[in-house]
Amino acid sequence: MKLLHDCSCEPRWIEEIRNLARIDINKGQMSAEHEINEICRWWEKLQLPKELKDARNQPIKWHMWSLACLQGLHMAELRLELTKAISFIYIIDDIYDIYGTLDELTQFTEAVTRWEYVNFDNMPDYMITSLKALFDVTNEICHKIYMKCGFNPEKYIRKVWAEFCNECLGIYTYY
Repeated sequence: MKLLHDCSCEPRWIEEIRNLARIDINKGQMSAEHEINEICRWWEKLQLPKELKDARNQPIKWHMWSLACLQGLHMAELRLELTKAISFIYIIDDIYDIYGTLDELTQFTEAVTRWEYVNFDNMPDYMITSLKALFDVTNEICHKIYMKCGFNPEKYIRKVWAEFCNECLGIYTYY
């Protein structure tokens, strides 16, 4: 705003520019508030905080990563989807760090690698819920990308999740 003060424009133009700047800031704040509310609703609906009581429950913090990476009002939908992926990175990390035994984590890793809803008989409920949520959210994101871009990234995203879980399992077995 100091720049506007130093400018040799007419006062009415300066006031108009200030008003436009305020409107732009307000739109950004409203968009951020809407996104945070949307992410919190999604997170609660997912039911993972009830299953994983000791896991990190920080959807607003996770959304801050998306806000830092994808700036601008036109990136709102992408930020929401990125936040969902980031939340699963934290949840899966907590499953490996806090919850699972070696046998359970091996089963979990194999299920993610195969990307199948099979052999859940010996898995704890929190793992089944987490796997189903991961599969459903990933499929939903892939469907949105396909509808918007005509490209289905599902096999690539599955591969990344499998690699991530294999790395987590490797770290778990190392320590």
